[in-house]
Amino acid sequence: MAEEFTDTTLDEAFGQDKEGRVGVDLNQKDLLSSEMFELKQIWFVYNKKINALLPLLPQEVLNRYDMVVKSLQAPIFDVAKYPVKMDYLEIFNEVVFKMGQFYFAVF
Repeated sequence: MAEEFTDTTLDEAFGQDKEGRVGVDLNQKDLLSSEMFELKQIWFVYNKKINALLPLLPQEVLNRYDMVVKSLQAPIFDVAKYPVKMDYLEIFNEVVFKMGQFYFAVF
């Protein structure tokens, strides 16, 4: 069963000071780099485990999986390869979306 989840904004989570600034100083570039590193580690673990399990599948399923995977574009974890004006959330969502495509390709 899925449960509804409502995310909180930084203002709600950390409050604001007298000048209206968020109570915590977060650098989006540092946050993005940290999250991208974690996603990259998840990607490597997934690839290692899926490659170990693929030989257990019947050849017909493997052929279909190969066809689907070849049509997908792998995620790019290097932030420098994205346009400068692209927002942190857009980059993160794009990487997660592309990873999700690979995760569900086996199904």
